[in-house]
Amino acid sequence: MVLYKKMFCETSDLQCTHVFGCSGVYSFNTARQHVSIVDTKEFGEALFIDGEIQSTLKDEYIYHNTICKEIMSKLTKPNNNILIIGGAEGCLLRDFCKYDIVSSVTQVDWDEELVNYFKQKTNWNHGAYYDSRVKLVFEDAFTWIENALTKEEKYDAIVVDLVDPDESYLSKFLIFLEKCKHLLDSKGMLIANGGTCNPWNNVWKVCVDSLEKNEDAYITNIIPINVPSYHSPWILLYYGPIHIPFKTHEYFFEPWNIDSIKNYYACQTKKIQTYKKEIEDKHRVIDISQTYGC
Repeated sequence: MVLYKKMFCETSDLQCTHVFGCSGVYSFNTARQHVSIVDTKEFGEALFIDGEIQSTLKDEYIYHNTICKEIMSKLTKPNNNILIIGGAEGCLLRDFCKYDIVSSVTQVDWDEELVNYFKQKTNWNHGAYYDSRVKLVFEDAFTWIENALTKEEKYDAIVVDLVDPDESYLSKFLIFLEKCKHLLDSKGMLIANGGTCNPWNNVWKVCVDSLEKNEDAYITNIIPINVPSYHSPWILLYYGPIHIPFKTHEYFFEPWNIDSIKNYYACQTKKIQTYKKEIEDKHRVIDISQTYGC
């Protein structure tokens, strides 16, 4: 592992660059994707896949625990089967495995190497991968679901934690969610990652429009959350028989460290302005140790 007192730059497909102060970067390639484990100053250890942030140790609970609590608060059966699609960090597994009424958790992930890496990262998932109720399936979710539909598998709750949907991926994403709907038990529910809801991303608006135009739409609600390391508001897409009013989730305004967040954004804005010409490369690391002590 090579240590840097530098900056790690994340550039999204929307051509928006985010900069993270870091002391270390450990990168490796799996058969599926490029992985970077970055020791950030503000958020602790962070997972980047193909240059885009997925989770950080300091604020991942906002995303993962919100999903888990929304589902677990509505399950009424004494024994429940959960399906997680994606979620290689194991944080969703960790949260669901806390409940005795969860009898099984099936996780489908296409990257066995990344999952095996996180099996050893118990500071992320508290060893949830070794829970006897967990079943791992290493397969592309879009292929796996066709076989699951043929077998008529049923789940009480499904979490779709795949890559953030964008306009090129939206049609495939919505079709996939429709198929997931048919894997639900009669009173089952689904929550999916809806991606950012910033002004220049219209994907979430398309989801909301489909929600408003069709009373029978499989996405029946959205849950907004704020994960500081994501740099913009985020939404979760909800489908289920129990209606929840459109609301701002309790975590949305959780002041876990508001002064630190304000300082972080001010500092990062200054750095971005200073190094605007230098952060064009997606994975570029910039040495700022001699300029700012932020």
